Amino acid sequence: VQATYLSSLTLSVLGCGDIGRCIAAAAQAFGMRTIGYTRTPRGENDKRQRGVDEYTTDLSHALQSADYVVAALPSTPETRRLLSGEALAIASKDKGGKCPVFLNVGRGDVIDEVSI
Repeated sequence: VQATYLSSLTLSVLGCGDIGRCIAAAAQAFGMRTIGYTRTPRGENDKRQRGVDEYTTDLSHALQSADYVVAALPSTPETRRLLSGEALAIASKDKGGKCPVFLNVGRGDVIDEVSI
């Protein structure tokens, strides 16, 4: 069994509301780098308050940079089927086909099960 040290890994949190913020803060406690994906650009002061190292409005960047991805998204027209086969292909690009670990703690329809 090979040990994995979280302090060398990156977590992307999709959705930076209360739940996403708590997840990011917990990941930082383990020394993980955290990226928060949000549709609304965030300021420097908000990073410190929310426990996120970097905010991005670019989903591709959040997926490609991550070793772990947590989706903490509500069900809205913009988020339905956001994580699709195409998103998985983007996430594994330039990683030798290795895809990050995905965890969905939000609504089920954020995952496009048919395309995956």
